[in-house]
Amino acid sequence: MKGAFLLMVGACALASCGGDPIEAGSGANAQPKDKDVVTPVVHEIKIVDALATLRQHPDFTIFADLVRRSGLTPRLTGKAPVTVFAPTDSAFDKLSEERRKALLDPAQRPALAAFVAAHILVGRASARDLSEAIRRAGQTGQPAQFRTLAGKVMTVTRTDLNTAGAPPAGEADVPEAVPSEATNELQVSEEGGGTSLVTATDMEATNGVVHALESVL
Repeated sequence: MKGAFLLMVGACALASCGGDPIEAGSGANAQPKDKDVVTPVVHEIKIVDALATLRQHPDFTIFADLVRRSGLTPRLTGKAPVTVFAPTDSAFDKLSEERRKALLDPAQRPALAAFVAAHILVGRASARDLSEAIRRAGQTGQPAQFRTLAGKVMTVTRTDLNTAGAPPAGEADVPEAVPSEATNELQVSEEGGGTSLVTATDMEATNGVVHALESVL
């Protein structure tokens, strides 16, 4: 998405509007008084680069800091398009304390750069693009795969979270859940790394798009 979009915000408090117009005895054709007219406030929301998008989002503070420490800031602030699969702050809670300390160790900066790069694709891939890639790959019997900035293969699939297993004992009449589009979630896995569900998609940036992950890769 280029440019900016406008968010129209209008508000009218009950007290300032004189309460319910019916109970106040206003006729059906009554016109509002000048003092009751609220002028809409127009706020401009600017689309910023991928790193700034991470920094201004409250759930990506850790990953944004790791991008800075890794030396990959120019890659996420430049004009070349990128797709960032950003782990949320809560995703890092799943790592051991030792692993978290290693990510912050200046002596292991090359490893940190590889870690961050494993969450970045070259080029812009929206959720729709990823779904289309899955569809096309499925026609050939292969998974949809992309090359990360770290040079490794990222596999993108869909996983249905609404498919029930065998009914509990004594409840044979309980019908199985039916897969639905609403729970057919995107899932990414990195070669030699981890797997994560995509919990939010298509956070627009001037140079690409950001998707949120519940786990690190």
